[in-house]
Amino acid sequence: MLHLLAPEDRARVLQELHRVVRPGGRVAAVTVDARGRRLQLMLSVVPSRTGLRRIDLGAELKGVGLRLVRVRYARSGWSSVCLLAERKPPL
Repeated sequence: MLHLLAPEDRARVLQELHRVVRPGGRVAAVTVDARGRRLQLMLSVVPSRTGLRRIDLGAELKGVGLRLVRVRYARSGWSSVCLLAERKPPL
């Protein structure tokens, strides 16, 4: 549901996620996205009708200090990407 939030609200949610996940803990997220450029362009038109927005969740997770562990795109159904990220353990 992160793709439904305004950017500033999404940033606060991700910052809170980073705060509550222990070092080495993991977060899984699924959002609207597509691997191919054509589908990405199509998804840029969809918000006007559905409220769904394509976001760069990987970059946003990295921006709050989480490390991407795995990224997988859906092979069937709605165009989605599944991300697994972890909070970096202390050095």
